[in-house]
Amino acid sequence: MSQDPGASRRSRFRRRWTREAILRSIDALHEAGADLSYSAVHRDRGALYAAAIRLFGDWSSALRESGVTPARVRRRQRWTDEGLIERIASMAAAGHDLSWTAVINGPDRMVAYAAARSCHFGSWQAALAAAGITERTRRRRRWDARSISRAVLTRRREGLPLNAKAVERDEPALIAAARRIFGTWNDALKASAIDPETVALRKSPRRLAASSPL
Repeated sequence: MSQDPGASRRSRFRRRWTREAILRSIDALHEAGADLSYSAVHRDRGALYAAAIRLFGDWSSALRESGVTPARVRRRQRWTDEGLIERIASMAAAGHDLSWTAVINGPDRMVAYAAARSCHFGSWQAALAAAGITERTRRRRRWDARSISRAVLTRRREGLPLNAKAVERDEPALIAAARRIFGTWNDALKASAIDPETVALRKSPRRLAASSPL
């Protein structure tokens, strides 16, 4: 019985999976923000999945070997276009540097990788445009004394906390600029005609409710 020449050619060009090749593929997919759950890889990347089972015993073991926590993969956020736009807009509002290099080296790297996927916007620049981010706002916000005071007063007007811990959590770029220009956060508050002692003593609505008599 003669051998099918087509099958022979296919076998020669079939990828030779090794443990190292599998780990490299997982790393690349993880960096790209791909879904690494068992079901997604089994469905979309059957050859990789089969090789991982053969060489590592199961998919979770392959993930752990590459430094990826299986439980976190199962909880990976499923981004929508609307969710990405909302997150990018909030990053811009907080004064974050929205250049590609800055974002992928920061805590929001998965936002950038997800936005650049073909199933969403295809590139980071296209995602920024969809979020209404202009070339001017793509670069780090230029803070000065006036813009800092304006941001401080906006937080007060919106009822947001003005203590240093809360501002550092919500708007790290603002408090960093305030300390650079005014020296301390308290001095920035004083420049905005706000008494730092009233800020420190102010209780949140939750604490007020808890401390009020029944």
